[in-house]
Amino acid sequence: MNKNLFPTNLDKEKIMKQTLKRIIRNVKSINGNSLAEFATTTALMATLAATAAPKLSEMSEGT
Repeated sequence: MNKNLFPTNLDKEKIMKQTLKRIIRNVKSINGNSLAEFATTTALMATLAATAAPKLSEMSEGT
């Protein structure tokens, strides 16, 4: 009989380990920004805008 026709538990375990390793490798290789990085950038930009707002309003009044 063909060995692949009826895989044993060891064969199934080996296939599962290979599949999990492949999934983990694919997840780790995904590029992009995380939500924490986006929140940090947004907070910094809001702080800069709030700091610059009074000075910009003075400049627009012409004083």
